[in-house]
Amino acid sequence: MPDTARQSRTPATAQFEFEAFKPLPCGCVAVVHRTLDPGLDVISLEAKGTYCGLLEHVIGRIEMQHATFGDLIWAQEALHDMFYNDVSGTPEPEILDRMAPGLEFGRNLTRMDVWCNTPADVIAAAGQLQPGEQLLVNTWQIVFNTAFDQLSEQGIDVPVGESRVVEVNGVRRRLRHIDSSTRPAATAIDTFRDLKTGHQLLVLKDGATGQLRLYEPEITDSGQHLEDLAADGSNFTRYFRDLPDVGIYNYIQILGKLTPSSLGASSFPSATP
Repeated sequence: MPDTARQSRTPATAQFEFEAFKPLPCGCVAVVHRTLDPGLDVISLEAKGTYCGLLEHVIGRIEMQHATFGDLIWAQEALHDMFYNDVSGTPEPEILDRMAPGLEFGRNLTRMDVWCNTPADVIAAAGQLQPGEQLLVNTWQIVFNTAFDQLSEQGIDVPVGESRVVEVNGVRRRLRHIDSSTRPAATAIDTFRDLKTGHQLLVLKDGATGQLRLYEPEITDSGQHLEDLAADGSNFTRYFRDLPDVGIYNYIQILGKLTPSSLGASSFPSATP
């Protein structure tokens, strides 16, 4: 009979067979082991390079074709932070300039300011795109009357419809407490009174197939970041989940249209970001 006690003492490393050391461009050394499962290899960091930073290590994983999607996302964000020192998102006034800098010859930017209240509004605007064009859109979640919620926590209650002078970022301003039991118009948003957060998306018309697509750079339930748009715009439903009881509403704002430029046609062949 097999010695079960002896088997239980068998070190876990016996399950792995050394295959090779592989140097990474950053100076680190990875070790590759084969496992009992023929479809599975184990890669671990054996030695860290003296001058290796995390970004260089991720680059090494990418070049060795061992990188995960998470590595690629991390590298994208790290490069963004290196150029913009951005730890809290892109400031709203800088969004358009970062998407189409002055020396960017590959595409032209037409500034827009169109607010959408429903998925149908967004898909209607997307339907006007020509092949290769993109819409830069921003999702916005607005928590209305945040300033008055903060006053209420201090024992100061301001009834709906009335106003009060408050200090915001060192400046005294008169703010009005609005009714948020129903969806306010986008023109009612006051960034001194309300909390406004969101992120950018791209809506594009594929230059090769003519298919309308949505690029979502944030984490998605499906793990897919580029998806075909449904004719009814139902892809955007998840961005309009309002909470009227607490005065939280969601909007989509179209910030601009990106059009391929003939000056940069060779470097901008299609609309896929």
